[in-house]
Amino acid sequence: MRWLPQRNSYPWDSFWSGLLDGIESRIQEVKILRTLGTGKLDYIHKLCRLQPWLRDKNGDPLFTDLDEEIYLAKEYTRDDLKLLETYGLESMSPSDAITRVEKDLERDIKDSRIKSPATDNEWHSLAARALILLKDTATVGPAQDRLKQLRFIPLENGTWVSSSSGPLYYSHSSGSLAIPDDLDLSLIDSEAASNPDRRALFDKFGVIEALVKDVRALILKKPINPVADAGALAVSIAHLKFLYLSEVLLEENEDQAKLRGYHVYDQNMRARSPTKHDVYLTTDDAYGPSQLFRPQGDAPGFAAPFLHHNYVQEKPGTPAGYSWGWDEWLQLRLRLRLQLRLTKKGPDRKLELSAAFLYIEQHRPKCLLGALQRVWDVERTKIMESTDIMRELRQVEVVCKGRDEFALSEPLSTTYLPLPELEGKHSRYAEDEGFVFLDLGEPITSSTYRSKWGFLVDDLGVGCTDDLQFYLAILRTIRYSNAAAGVRRNTRVLDLYEVIHARCREADSFLDAQAEARFVFTYLVSRSTTY
Repeated sequence: MRWLPQRNSYPWDSFWSGLLDGIESRIQEVKILRTLGTGKLDYIHKLCRLQPWLRDKNGDPLFTDLDEEIYLAKEYTRDDLKLLETYGLESMSPSDAITRVEKDLERDIKDSRIKSPATDNEWHSLAARALILLKDTATVGPAQDRLKQLRFIPLENGTWVSSSSGPLYYSHSSGSLAIPDDLDLSLIDSEAASNPDRRALFDKFGVIEALVKDVRALILKKPINPVADAGALAVSIAHLKFLYLSEVLLEENEDQAKLRGYHVYDQNMRARSPTKHDVYLTTDDAYGPSQLFRPQGDAPGFAAPFLHHNYVQEKPGTPAGYSWGWDEWLQLRLRLRLQLRLTKKGPDRKLELSAAFLYIEQHRPKCLLGALQRVWDVERTKIMESTDIMRELRQVEVVCKGRDEFALSEPLSTTYLPLPELEGKHSRYAEDEGFVFLDLGEPITSSTYRSKWGFLVDDLGVGCTDDLQFYLAILRTIRYSNAAAGVRRNTRVLDLYEVIHARCREADSFLDAQAEARFVFTYLVSRSTTY
């Protein structure tokens, strides 16, 4: 072919031009070129040059030829084939290229180069660029329609679809936020979309990125099973994580109130709405619901829903620019609880103590003050508005330091903080009698108690000073502790009475204080045999 005369290489006269015409005519009638696949000879007008952008890195065709071959043998050089252009050798047409792509996609995964998982990214990049060029060069009409029907787009569920199959979405919103795969959206395989050239191809064929607000709307509309299996639980967790991670991307005016009716699954795989039922987060806090509600000793346990542990097994990282971590968001957005509920609205809409608190009061009294301390700041405002609730709380019987038979004999408002100075003053007059010092489970001082236990003094009437009532309380404990055997070391009672007398003189209601002190003292004297 290198010796074939070229029309544009010389100013041929009419004689030689006729010869050129004859050569061109005869070439069309003879099989003179070898094919790539079988190496057989075929006509020049049936074969074609393969453009560089339709070849892989080794120079081989990107897409396998058909049984009716049109690819030329690899041994022909580019320059040699260029000499045949004037003799009828053409480049591959868009239609022929599309046909070979169609045939590749019709094959099984193991035989299809496009669909095979063994095909590397470099080949996919070259193929994507080729398909983009085909779309750009194919004329409007049949070729474009055929391109739209090519099933070269892989979905997350493993199927391959064409751009005409409906709306197609990338599997990530806002670049990196994975969209749950159960929202009836056709999601593109994330690995395929991570290849920049394939991404450009998908863009060219109409694949779009779903808006965060639209995905959230689909999640919130999705019905939830009343009782979950493992699959439904996993879906619920994926939904909730998307809602959390996407919140930072929302516009300021988008309403977050819709989450308040959202359902989650509890430890028994039952759907719960935290705005209708108290749903708790499990913690290691000794005064938290997960510890307090367990059966222990004589305590039968308190039935309450807890968020299924799978929700917090793999916590999502806090998004950049967002201030709430996962646990905090669950509490603030879904109204999940870390601590027990102290009060609730009764049938008459009046505030009353919750069943959970009453359970603690009855079955876990040693934990009552700790539980109360955890929730006080949260519920204080509404509690302080209810005189009935305040009265009930002041009358709650609490565990005091000392002997067990004495421990539950006093209401909260008549007790004292176990401050070292008060315990020291009490010890001057006490033998082995108990006293109404609260058992807080930790040491406190006058300078440290207020941050944690100050509410007991400020709101619930617990004493913290050696006032008249403090010494009267000591006198009462001596009386009740020694009622049967008589009072030992009666001089301490006289010393105590002197202090009480001094406090009475300082009191606003001197006569009332004196009368109460005289009553207690007279009883003690009548029991004594040595005074």
